[in-house]
Amino acid sequence: MRTVLIVVAALVVLGVGAAFWFNRGMGAIRRLTIEEPDLTALADGVYQGRFQQGRWLFAVEVTVADHRVQDIRVTRSGLEGRALSQALVREVVGRQSLQVDTVSGATISTRAFLKAVENALRP
Repeated sequence: MRTVLIVVAALVVLGVGAAFWFNRGMGAIRRLTIEEPDLTALADGVYQGRFQQGRWLFAVEVTVADHRVQDIRVTRSGLEGRALSQALVREVVGRQSLQVDTVSGATISTRAFLKAVENALRP
């Protein structure tokens, strides 16, 4: 009986720790302001940006030509899948804007990705 209680207590502690780690940083990302970069101020080139808060991490390379975002390459990401990144790249490049709809069920990851792109394009 004592062994069962120890195992249950350990599982509860692990569960609480995992929940804390999983949600750490969510509030800060929700409150982020995503600002539109001034592409007219940027020369042609590849710009690197990064954003990390809690478990959310994105590092990107943004290719700019003729004052337009031509491509975004994710060089590093946390737990987020490549499918999310690919969908967001299409949206940002297609609209030439960071004011895009968030991916359903991935609002926090979407905002982290957009902040990495903004950081890359900040003069």
